[in-house]
Amino acid sequence: MDLSMYAPLGITHLPPEAIDPEQLATFSLGRVVAVNRTNYLVHTGAAEITAELTGKMMASAESPLDYPTAGDWVYLQLFDDD
Repeated sequence: MDLSMYAPLGITHLPPEAIDPEQLATFSLGRVVAVNRTNYLVHTGAAEITAELTGKMMASAESPLDYPTAGDWVYLQLFDDD
């Protein structure tokens, strides 16, 4: 698993077991760089994109502390601009 594109974002500070290779087969990895009221700015190592939480994550959160914050690593499902 080559994660070198994430090195400038600090991936080298994560323990190897923190990244699930099965998740990477389906999702992209990104780091939250800004939290806005309704979305997040996430850096993927190649670009900064705007991201939103899934309804499932929003419904299962018990408090705002369960949401990602700046500096967190997240799995992303990327869609076309269409």
